Amino acid sequence: MPQGTGSKQERTVHMKIPCGEGSGVTSADREYMRLALDLASRGVGQTHPNPAVGCVLVRDSPAGPAVALLAAGVKRVVVGVGDSNPLVGGAGVAALRAAGVQVAVGCEEAACTRINADFFARMEAARGGAT
Repeated sequence: MPQGTGSKQERTVHMKIPCGEGSGVTSADREYMRLALDLASRGVGQTHPNPAVGCVLVRDSPAGPAVALLAAGVKRVVVGVGDSNPLVGGAGVAALRAAGVQVAVGCEEAACTRINADFFARMEAARGGAT
């Protein structure tokens, strides 16, 4: 998968499609995201330098790593929070969208951010921001 360069175009893939009413994100999506968060929590403290990630593949409503999803021919992905790693630069979400996959970003975002607080703090520090 291509690495991000931090260009304006790549940064725009982090723009959220709200997970509220009219977003296409259902109560079932939220439940699946909570299951993914539960799976991710099992890896907290063991995935450094990467974030803790949980993936739940659901028939007709999949979510998970971009390469596997593209290979599986999925049509829709719900992402908890965008990846702020400057080496990635949103490439996974961009690749999914470029392949015609419907992607919603920001479902259960606060919980996803909380579970990966250390990761996001390191990414902010790497960009020269305050932690």
